[in-house]
Parts: sequence; C-alpha cells; structure tokens
Amino acid sequence: MTYRLMAVQGRNRRFLSYVIGTGKTGTQSMAGIFAQNFRSAHEPASRELISLALDVAAGVTSRAAVRDLLVARDNRLSLELESDGTLWQFLPELIDLFPQGKFILTIRDCYTWLNSVFDHNVKVEAEGPWRRYDDLTYASWHYEYEPEEEILATHGLRTLSHYLSHWTAHNEAVIRATPRERLLVVRTDQIRQMIPAIEIFIGIPEGTLDPQRAHLHKTPRKLNLLSRIDPAFVREKVDTHCGALMQEYFPEANKLGRSAGPLT
Repeated sequence: MTYRLMAVQGRNRRFLSYVIGTGKTGTQSMAGIFAQNFRSAHEPASRELISLALDVAAGVTSRAAVRDLLVARDNRLSLELESDGTLWQFLPELIDLFPQGKFILTIRDCYTWLNSVFDHNVKVEAEGPWRRYDDLTYASWHYEYEPEEEILATHGLRTLSHYLSHWTAHNEAVIRATPRERLLVVRTDQIRQMIPAIEIFIGIPEGTLDPQRAHLHKTPRKLNLLSRIDPAFVREKVDTHCGALMQEYFPEANKLGRSAGPLT
C-alpha cells in the first residue's frame, strides 16, 4: 500500500517532513523554527512511538502492522513537520508510505554530542518504556569500561564505545536508506545558517522559518565530563567508531580532536 498526501482531518497539508537526528542534535530547535507558520511538533506521542519500537523488537508487532499504525498515527497528528529521533526505527516504512515526505538529519560532532548526552542522562533518569528503549538502543554492543572511563561508570553512564557506536549506526542508517533527493543533512551548529537551504529543500517561501528558535533546549547544567577523560583516549574512540562520518561532516573537529563549535 502506498499512502498519498491528502487533506488530513479536514486540513490541507502543504508538505510533509521528518527531522530524524539522534537526541541532543537540535531536533527540538528544528521543530521550533517551523512552529510559527506550520504544524510542527517535537516528539509528539513519544510514548506510543517508543512502545511500538519495543513491540517490534519483541516480535509482538509485525513490520506489516507497523505500516497501518504509522498511517493511522499520521492521520491523527496531522503534522507538516515531525521531529523525533525514534522515527529512524521506522525509516523504511516512512520512505515507502509517504513518497512526498522529506527527511532532515540533524548531526552533531561527537565531542559536544557526548557532553550533551552525558548532561541529559545524569540529570534525567530514564524510566518505564524510555528506559527499555534506551537499553534496546545499545543492546547490539557489549563493551566493558576501560580504566580511563571510570568517571562514566561513577555517573551511571555507558562506555564511550556504546555511545559512539550508536552515533554512527543511527547516522549511517539514515544516510544510506534515504533517497538522496529526499534527504538534507544539517549540522547542529549550523541550523541558523542553513535555514535558507532548509526552506528551499522543503519547498516553502523564503523567510517563513524562525531563526530566533534555532537554539532551543539548551542544557543549563554542564558537567563537561568529557574533559575529565584522557583526550588521547577520547580521540582514539572517536576515530575508531566515527572516523569516516566525522571526516565528512566535521573535518575541522576531526583534525583538531575537539568540538566543532560551542556547546548548545
């Protein structure tokens, strides 16, 4: 079945787009810049989406059933832009079901991304389905803490290899699976500068996105745990797990072995 764009719940949809970056890459900011003039949302009905991913992984829900559930969800939400990293779990279905849909991958350099993930996970302890989904996300990799990572174990965090393996797996999956003409990759530190390119990509008038909302959800508390780990060790892990993508999208950070811009 192919689902065509149409009037949804009596409301004409001008476009359909998904922001599908990992957490802490500006997905909330992307929803924000669209919010003034378009129907956009950050992680709407997130419990439902995460529960669906868990059910698929457990074999409770088939991939065929996922298609019907995604169509019903789309009809109910009636969005023009949905921003949620969990959507990468359903990328093949979204690409096929919504042929006019476009995808924006927000991508952040490993160094600032790690610090932001650490800050969030220390501050907000995942519970219920969010905890189970977090466990599912990292279930493919079995790494042990190395001596340099004692600070991560102390704070109840996973190893660098866990986080960096996920960073690469998520980004590579989106880049490889999405038709090139339907994908725009946006660096987190360049969201504001990329607004004209985003408007062209989506096919909306110039000036309809709000640059003042390009940096939402900044984390006030910054532990900067990465600075407490041997820089050579961090660089080795980044090179091992993320080297190719870092070289392609963050050559300056990859060369210097540090962040590509300020923490956001």
